[in-house]
Parts: sequence; structure tokens; C-alpha cells
Amino acid sequence: MKMRNLLVFFILTYSLQQNILAQDLFFIGKKSYSSTGFFSLKVGSGFTSSGTLDCLVARNGEAGYFVVSRRTTTGSVISENITIYLEDGTIIDLSDRGKRDFVDGASINAYTLRASEITKLKNSVINTIRFTMKCQGSPCNNSEDGSFTAKNMASSSYLGNSKDARANSVKLVTELFK
Repeated sequence: MKMRNLLVFFILTYSLQQNILAQDLFFIGKKSYSSTGFFSLKVGSGFTSSGTLDCLVARNGEAGYFVVSRRTTTGSVISENITIYLEDGTIIDLSDRGKRDFVDGASINAYTLRASEITKLKNSVINTIRFTMKCQGSPCNNSEDGSFTAKNMASSSYLGNSKDARANSVKLVTELFK
């Protein structure tokens, strides 16, 4: 009986730990939202500095936010609309609603997702995101301004550089909206 209680305790502790660790939070103003945690897409070669566009999905009831973040050395910010291209050919256009911040050298912008767009994200992996960076202030003659793409590809830090190492946005979004 004692061994059985100990086993039940360990199973419950493990399950609770998995649920707690899986719950990331994203903050907009003074509100917090459960989220997927950031996943990274590789920015195209037209950008001055290589790197990533970091993305997450935050839940707000049956809808949510698609959040993008990009480190920048010039103070350029992510602005205007973004376009998400899914692997099944579906396109999601998200409008800039001005929910943005610049903190710790990173530009962050949150785009509203409708329930129908959440469903699309549950059905197909993100392939590419098109986004725009704009300089704030002057002078503005840097190569971080313009339109760029970020692709969901394996990072060179993954062994084997396999397709499986890409961000599985379907799994992340489905887990968040259970």
C-alpha cells in the first residue's frame, strides 16, 4: 500500500509539473495571457544581421494574439501588417493594431487573431512570415528598414538540420487551445 501511494504521488507530481511548465505567459499592458512560448523563424539574407524572428501565440478566450519580436541594432520597429504563409498554401493577413513595444533591444508587435485564424494555424505549419521594419526617428538610412521574410527552417544548431527540427506551430497552437 505504501509503495502504491508513493507511485501515485510521483505520477501526480510529474503530471502537475508538465502542466505548469507548458504554461507560458505573455503580457500586454497589465494583462497576462497563456501562450505557446517563443519559437524562432530564420530571417532572410536581405537583412543586415542574420538571426531570427521570434513568434508566439497567446490565447484570449477563443481568439488570441500572434506576437512577433525581432532584435535590432538600429531601433527599427516591426510595423504595418504581417502575412503568414502556411504549408498547405493558406495565407493569413494580420493587421497592425498598434500593440507594440520596444524593450531590451527588441521590437515586439502583437496582432489580433480571430477564431477562424486560430483554426487555420491548428491545421497547417507556418512556412514563412513576411514583415516590415521601419526606422523610428532620423536619420533613417539603414538596411534594417524594409520588407523581409522569415522562414520556418531548421537552425544550424540542430544536429542533422532536419525538417523535424523546425518549429511545429500546429502542435504548439493545438496544445494552447485545447
